[in-house]
Amino acid sequence: MDTMDEFDRMVENEKVKESHDTISIWNILERQLLYPVYRTGYLDINEFFDNATHDASKMRKQLKDSGSPIADFNPKKYFGEKPVDDPDGVGFVFADMDGFFRACTKELSEYEILAVTVFVFYAKDRRYKEAVIDALIGKYDHGHPIEFLRSERIIFDSTKIDIKIISDTVQYVQQLELVLDNNPNKIFFRGHGRSTYRLLPSLLREKKWYQNERKMYLTLMANCPQDFSSLHTHLDILSEMQHYGLPTRLIDVTSDALTALYFTCEHADNFNGEVLLLEASDDKILFANDVRGSMLASLPLFSYEEQRKLFEYAKNGVNGKVTDKLKEKLRAEVRSERTYTTLRDEFPHLTSYFYVLPRKWNKRIANQDGAFVLCGLLDEIYDKSQQKSGGVANEGVLEDLRVKIGGRRVVFIIKNKKKILKQLETYGIHQMRVYPEIEKVSEYIKDHIEEI
Repeated sequence: MDTMDEFDRMVENEKVKESHDTISIWNILERQLLYPVYRTGYLDINEFFDNATHDASKMRKQLKDSGSPIADFNPKKYFGEKPVDDPDGVGFVFADMDGFFRACTKELSEYEILAVTVFVFYAKDRRYKEAVIDALIGKYDHGHPIEFLRSERIIFDSTKIDIKIISDTVQYVQQLELVLDNNPNKIFFRGHGRSTYRLLPSLLREKKWYQNERKMYLTLMANCPQDFSSLHTHLDILSEMQHYGLPTRLIDVTSDALTALYFTCEHADNFNGEVLLLEASDDKILFANDVRGSMLASLPLFSYEEQRKLFEYAKNGVNGKVTDKLKEKLRAEVRSERTYTTLRDEFPHLTSYFYVLPRKWNKRIANQDGAFVLCGLLDEIYDKSQQKSGGVANEGVLEDLRVKIGGRRVVFIIKNKKKILKQLETYGIHQMRVYPEIEKVSEYIKDHIEEI
């Protein structure tokens, strides 16, 4: 639940909790801001800065009206102004850091913790937030050389991540050439409109989805049979489902770096985007008729419980009558696409992933130079010890797909989306090319008729 919504709800219900907990405000901030850095190496916190909707006076009034014992709590008293000639610019520093630490690390009630968290996350003045982040990094680096790139509002581990800030297409191509010169493998690209978006197939983003994959798959097939009547492979069916928004175990990627840049910028909002550079060795790239791809694309025909049994077999060699039946069922699904296969040595691949080059049977895949990462029974879901609380997947093995130079993952953060979209037009990369369906072409013509 959103922190501010929770705060408002508690105020409305006048719930002032008297029980105490040993957790501190610093623990909460560490979880929100540094845990992602520990896990993936970096975190774009622009949304943290720009999400200020409540000022301190309103929050204090709400606290007072609700009878809170900390209605007069004011973190501002712990801050002082930076000198005007400070090289980092005018901002806030801790005038009484020890006092602030004591205030935030003492045992607080659940309600008090929430109130202080809300102040830090929703205070309108960014300078308070910058000072808190600086102190947080100093307190909880845990041996990680974490840096705060203040100008771009990015926290990152400099031993794991090489940050590239991209603000135009020329800079993008130049930085890309440096990466290509240092990487012998095939590189695929993926555009994220927000740099905080996680690298996961849509299916694995919600527990209710991956535990009901078979039900979603068969329900869509039953209700829209005409849309799948001309498709003859499980991969083509999954591709069509992905196209129409059903959560699947596919991740869209492209071989075209400029198309990925377009996807990153297409909504032209104020959020930083990211182009992901994903490397693939030859043994991880499949054509559409490869039996390993057919096997993984058949997994939606199995219930979650059946998938877990197949995972145990593929991972640990667990066998038995039930597993034998499931293996035969999987063979039958694969044979439905090809006349003969034995599936003897392929079962271990069930717990892996592959890049799949699909048949370019529709114009969109062709124009986008599209491909997929086809995810099997990944540890992040099927090994319970690796799941996050709530059953949501960790990034795990998929984060390891990112291109590395000198042992550091290369991260392209994209700014100035509107400017880049205009530049891409000159390269012929625009909505009409990327989305060749008639409704998208019509929309583009309508919006750009004076420029055509």
